Amino acid sequence: MFFINLKAWNMSDKIQTTEDLFLGGKLAICQLKEGYRAGNDPVLLAASLTLKKYQTLLDLGCGVGTAFLCALVREKSLEVTGVEIQKTLSDLAKNNCKTNKLSAEIINSDINKMWKVIGDRAFDHVIFNPPFMDSNKGTVSLSRKKALANFSSEEELENWLKIGMKRLKPKGTISLISRAESLSIVLKTLEEKVGSIKILPIASFEGEPCSRIIVSGKLGSKGNISLLSPLIMHLKSLGPGKRSVFTKSVRDILYEGISIEASLTWYQKISRNFALNKIDNDFNYILW
Repeated sequence: MFFINLKAWNMSDKIQTTEDLFLGGKLAICQLKEGYRAGNDPVLLAASLTLKKYQTLLDLGCGVGTAFLCALVREKSLEVTGVEIQKTLSDLAKNNCKTNKLSAEIINSDINKMWKVIGDRAFDHVIFNPPFMDSNKGTVSLSRKKALANFSSEEELENWLKIGMKRLKPKGTISLISRAESLSIVLKTLEEKVGSIKILPIASFEGEPCSRIIVSGKLGSKGNISLLSPLIMHLKSLGPGKRSVFTKSVRDILYEGISIEASLTWYQKISRNFALNKIDNDFNYILW
């Protein structure tokens, strides 16, 4: 985890929460001490977005608001709507908006019933960090709330994708972060209406299999699928019991709040300059 825990306290007799710093202290997030806790994924999801002033954004299953709040830190003019089925989490999301002096509409609703509140509104961006584990394969948590947050079948994931696509404006973008093994169902569902699909694999270390993916696409686009170079989270392992160090790109994303595109562009530019300098030096050495 990259966030900093500030304190823990009781919201009530039954609910314990912590307050954690994200984006190098730019965000203070109050979240449950037990059960689902926001980590890297919502931050990476928000960092994957190409944001413009006054765009609209819908966050499905927004939890305590970490993803959309990270997006708002980058572009404060966004008009954000977050939908969350668990009232405790939606209340925390509202509280986090106030704490960070950022504005968003938070709706406590099942995404299948949110139309009762938002009508037929469409959005420039629809994002979500879907429940990862297949409840038919995994061991369901004893905590029902944790199970709600962390388990999903392929059918449920397909449903989330279809609901998300229905809420897009023409050329609007749908984006999600999920486990790598979900790619086939994601592509199968998105390709019905979405094009210019980009797949960003995420790996813990260089040379290791990618465990997660960020997938995005534009409604109505006819563009091809693009498989991007992996985002590598950590430098080479330092050995058993030693904490891994984030790569420069990931540090910029997680601590500075810059976009993945900007971070990778900077890294690629530096790498290219390094390669050119090495060629020049080698050439001069040969001449000498």
